[in-house]
This record gives sequence, C-alpha cells and structure tokens, in this order.
Amino acid sequence: MKKRIMGLMLVLSMVVTLFTGCTNEEVGYYNLAKEASTIDIMECNATLEINTDELLAYIEEQVGKDNVEQIAVLQKVRTLLKEKQIQFYIKYDENNFECYIQAFIMDKTTKEKEPITTVIYKNEKLYYNVEELIGFLEKYNIVNLDEIFNDNAKNIKYVCIDLNEEEVPSITDMYLETNIQDSAQKYKIYYKLIDEMIKEAMADFTTGKVTKLGNDKYQVAFTGEDVVNTGISFLKHVITNVDKYNEALNTFFDNITAKDLENLFGSYTTYKDIKERQEDTLNYIKEHKQETLNQLDDMKAQLKLGDYKQMINSFKITETLEKVSSTSYAGNVELSFDVPTTFIDRSNESKMIADKANLREITNAVQRYLWNNGTPEIGADERLNITQFLVDEGYLTWLPISPYGNGNYKVELVGTEAKTVITPDNTALYKIEIEDDKSYNISLKLSSNINSLSSANIVEPTEGVVDVKDMGKYAIHQLKVNIDDGSYENYLAKMYDNDYEAKKYAHNANVRALTNAIQRYEWENNDKIDSIQTLIDEGYLKELPVNPFGTEEYKIVKDELGNSKVTPEAISYDDTLDIKVIDDYSYLPARKVVEILGDEINWDVIQKKAYVVVNGQNIYLDGVIINDHTYIKVRELEKLGYKVNWNEATREVEIQK
Repeated sequence: MKKRIMGLMLVLSMVVTLFTGCTNEEVGYYNLAKEASTIDIMECNATLEINTDELLAYIEEQVGKDNVEQIAVLQKVRTLLKEKQIQFYIKYDENNFECYIQAFIMDKTTKEKEPITTVIYKNEKLYYNVEELIGFLEKYNIVNLDEIFNDNAKNIKYVCIDLNEEEVPSITDMYLETNIQDSAQKYKIYYKLIDEMIKEAMADFTTGKVTKLGNDKYQVAFTGEDVVNTGISFLKHVITNVDKYNEALNTFFDNITAKDLENLFGSYTTYKDIKERQEDTLNYIKEHKQETLNQLDDMKAQLKLGDYKQMINSFKITETLEKVSSTSYAGNVELSFDVPTTFIDRSNESKMIADKANLREITNAVQRYLWNNGTPEIGADERLNITQFLVDEGYLTWLPISPYGNGNYKVELVGTEAKTVITPDNTALYKIEIEDDKSYNISLKLSSNINSLSSANIVEPTEGVVDVKDMGKYAIHQLKVNIDDGSYENYLAKMYDNDYEAKKYAHNANVRALTNAIQRYEWENNDKIDSIQTLIDEGYLKELPVNPFGTEEYKIVKDELGNSKVTPEAISYDDTLDIKVIDDYSYLPARKVVEILGDEINWDVIQKKAYVVVNGQNIYLDGVIINDHTYIKVRELEKLGYKVNWNEATREVEIQK
C-alpha cells in the first residue's frame, strides 16, 4: 500500500512541481507551456549540443589501450560530439497520427549539414531511411557497407515496417502506440488534472523559480538542491492539504471520458477501481500523516548526503519559453550535471562479481564432469570443447553469458593434462582505479522553434522501399566454423544472428508438438498415421504449425523401421557442426550449414542428391551420405554463390552469403 501511495505522489510531483505554482509568473508559464505542447499539427526545428568529453575521456582511459576497437569507437564519438551539433526537423499531425522526423549533424564551424536518417510514420507504416543512415556511418568509418549488405541492396532507400502485419514484433507497435499517439493524448489529460489542482488545492503553493522576462516570455531555473527541496515541499503540501487535492481528483475523474481513463490506466482498470484506490490513499495519508512527513524529511537528508550528493550539488537546468507570434514558439533548455566515478566503478564492480560467479559455476561443473567421466585422452596440442556437453548432460542448467557483453563462455580441456580453459578471459577488465570525489561533467543544450500548421503534408516514400521481413535477402550472412572442433559463430550484417537461434527453438518446439500428437494418436488408436491433417481432424492437434524457417511444410514420413516421424527433423541444440574427416578432407553437414545461412535444401529422390534452388535453378551438391545425411566439402558451397575463405591462424573457414 505504501509503495502504491508513494508512487502516485511521486508521479504527481514530477508532473506538477517543476512546471507549476500559483504566482502570476508560474500560472503564465504553465499556460504557455500547455498551449505550446498541445498543438495538433506542428513543425519543429531543434538543435541539440551534447558535451560528454570529460566522461568519455575517463571511460577511454579505463577501457585500456589493448581494447583497440572500443577505443576507436569512443574516439570517433568524442570527435563528433566536439565538432558537431545534432539537428532535427519534425512534422507531426496528431489528428491523423502522422509523423516525419529528419535528423542531421551540423559542423559548428562551417555550418555544413549532413543527413543522419529520416523516419516517416503514415498509414500505420514506419519507414526508416537506411540509405542516409548507412552513408553517415560509412563516412565516419563506423561501419563498412560492403560488410553489411550484399550487391542486391544497392537500390534500397527505405526499410518499411507494416504494423498491421502479424510478423511485426509487438514491441514495435507498443512503442509507437505508447510513446507517440497515446502520450500526446495523455499530456492533454494531465493538463486537465493540473488545472483542477491549481484551482482547488494549490493557491498557496509556489516553486519560486519562474521569472517573467517579457511579454509571453518566461524562464525556469533549478539547481539540484532546488529540485529536491521543491519536490519534497510539494509532497508535504499534498499531505497537509489532502482533502483539497482529493476534491481536485474527484472533479477530475468525474469529468473525464472512458477513453481518457483507458489512456491513463489501461483497459483493465475501471472507474470503480480508481475510486477505491483514491479512497485507500486518502485514508492512508490521514492515518499516517506524521509518519509520512518524517519519511520525506529522511528522504531529503539521504539524497543530500548519500551517493547522489555530488550529482545533486552539480545539477543545473534552465528553460526559456517564449511565444513569438500567434502560431510560433521558441524554447531553450540547458542542462548540466556531474557523474561521479563511483557510479561507473560500481557498474564495473557488478560485472566483475557476476563474471567471478559464472567462472565458479563453470569450474564446479567441469570438476563434476571429470569426477563422473574421468579425464579424457587429449593430445598435447589438442583442445576438447565441452561447452554444450556440460549443458546437455545437466552439469550446467544453462550456459552463462559474459556480463561484459563479449559473448557466451566457451569451455575447453587442453593438452594431455586436460587443463580447463574458459574464454573469454575478463580478468584484465576487473581493475579500475577509484578516484575519490572525482566526477565528470555532462551538459546538454537544446533549442527549438515550434510552428502551428494547417496541414502537415506528410508523404509516404515509394522509391527503393523494402519490407523489413525481406531484409535478410540483402544483408551479408557470415558463418565462421572451426574445422577442428566444429564450433561456429553465425552473423547477419556483422551482428550475431539471434534470429536463427529463435527460429531454431520455435522449429524444435513444433517438431516436439507434432511428435507428441503422433505418439498419442498411434497409442490410443493402435494404428499408424501418415497425415498431419488426420491429427487435426481427430483433435490431437489444433492446427498445422508453420515452419519458422519458411522452407518446407511439416510432414509425417516413415523411417527405415516403418516408424512415423516428422520432417524436417529437429535441429540439434549443440552449438557445433558435426564435421567428418574423410581422406584428410573436412566435410560439413550440408543441411545445417545451408539452413543456418537462410536457404532451403531439398532432396532429389531420383538423383539421390541434395540441391538448393538458386535464381530458379537447381544446384546439386556433390558429397557423401552418412546416416541419411549429406556431407560436403567446404568448397562445394561456392556452387551456391557463397564466398569461402580459410583462416589458418584461427583454424576457421569463413563462409559468406
């Protein structure tokens, strides 16, 4: 109950205290802010300057000279922020829910502008200008286009996400709905609440921080201490005048629509629920008035004396807002605060603790494995990868991920003594020199001009538009395979391909569901089955699962013993490829390699060969068949248009599609 009440009060304080009070200046500023932020159709030009040079220099120092790639990225970011401003041009139509955002960088000296990207939202479709974005990233050597996209991508300008399609992740739709359209409506509803609070309860409350600079021009200035003092003062004002605020809430809730209520609290909260919570809050505040006031004093003291002291003492924010004409407004915000090194050091300490805990768990698992299975025979120069085995056999419940963001742990037994080697080795990242009372400044400057429009005239792009679902066709897919142990890494557009892993898990879940349905049918009916449709008709299966790889449909076939099984079969969770060595040549499992790279492999029953359709042609793969699986030499993949390279230093073959 207490958490709920404090949460409600904190939300109210955030909405009210930094922007309102009841002096003439405060009411004038509030009304102007409300007027400018509730324009239905508008355009905005904004400029943002960010200064984090001190902090980035400190982080660069702590990263260490050996981390060349991270250092290079940090230096590029530092240079860009020093020399450039970020500019935005925005058009927004709330009535039709349309939006156009164009981002630039501008050189502070030459005033030369360069586009970063353009984002357009119209007719429930979201368009990203990837041509601009990639051009920007390439210019500053952040990415290499040739390492991300293949030759088919030359004419792509926009990537489109259709939010009406089922395949679109719900998080994208939720983000847009919550943060663009609904938030605009919520602002208008919040202003109704603040209007009632000013009228009913806040006649004697003031922030004392609003200054009138001229006709329709105001300035608000807060230090960190001001923010704490004003926030606590407002909460105390609510507690000591709780009946007045309660009346303001009654008036507010009695005069908003059901749609407004849903916007604020969601579709599962009723008016009755709200009134019950309001009554609970009122009773709690009255019963625990002095206790809550004391808690606020304690909170104030803790904020001023605790870990946040340095940041609060350095915090400054100034906003200037002016009505320039009947349809235009100008605003400026300057924000500055210091980040203590203890914040950064504490983050690193948490990573160090997590890494050590992971290493202990893995080491214990290896010891149990060796105790139960004995020490394996390994050549002096050989390495045995037991990573996935530890998970599959229950020595680890899951494979821990490095807290430093450099991938999964890999566990190997090395040499005749079977020495345990766990990578990545993060110990070099543990030590950070803590400098007491040292801090680094961050400052932001944002200036904006807003104009009211009669029409936004936002146009959907039509040239060079590609659906996001098809982007896999244009991105470079890379597979790195260690020939000695079969371990592999799978990348799409230079990023680890989690999409393949997700599809693999979904596919295997489908195979399990189908297999269970087959077994139940054959057990209960004492009969063999050869049709998935029969399983659906008889109620053993709700519907035919869709293959997430988009290749062949699921079917029931008979194995060599006449038993029913599902095809395509489940994919091994083992993060290794079953490599066969024949006459000193390494052979890869054709199906798994081709499917990892996003293509479909088929079987020609007449020629007894596996093939892949490339540009409408059947390309047959020559190889050997072992246990009903086709294994091929690496160079055989070049028939499919894949590029194959050998890295002798890492003993890896690199396959690029």
